[in-house]
Amino acid sequence: TLNMGWIDTGQWNRHFKEMPAGSCTREEFDRMVLKVVPAGRFGQPEDVTGMVLFLASDRASFEANRKAASDQGAKLATLEARVRQLEEAAKKAERDLKNARTLAAAREARIVDMRSILESLVDLERRRASETRTLLESALGSGLFDTAPSGPGSSIPGTQGPTTSKPVPG
Repeated sequence: TLNMGWIDTGQWNRHFKEMPAGSCTREEFDRMVLKVVPAGRFGQPEDVTGMVLFLASDRASFEANRKAASDQGAKLATLEARVRQLEEAAKKAERDLKNARTLAAAREARIVDMRSILESLVDLERRRASETRTLLESALGSGLFDTAPSGPGSSIPGTQGPTTSKPVPG
């Protein structure tokens, strides 16, 4: 069989005339019908003569139980739609990648900022420890803590000296 599809052989005039009078113009009718035709136009008989001649020739002698279809660009339209989908998916992937890189750069900047803050805090604590050490050494060197013991064997002011533990009877 040969399925030729939307070939204008006069049947569209008949279909238009079968419509209720005044429902639409011929141009409106054609636009409405052509919305479903992938090629966007009616085919002409000469558009399928090549396929008809092939099927009638000896070259098609091995063709059996085959349906020849003139899809008027339907496969091409399907492929073009798929290509558009893939292109849109690729654009979205590129946008997503760019956003991910931007987020990663922002996180890296925050990490650098945090690292800088932590290094400043460590430096501050080191300076405080150094200042405290210097003050303690200065105080110890000045004799501030050198006072007479207040109790027998005492080396710390205000204490009674070392304590000795006595065995507890058991």
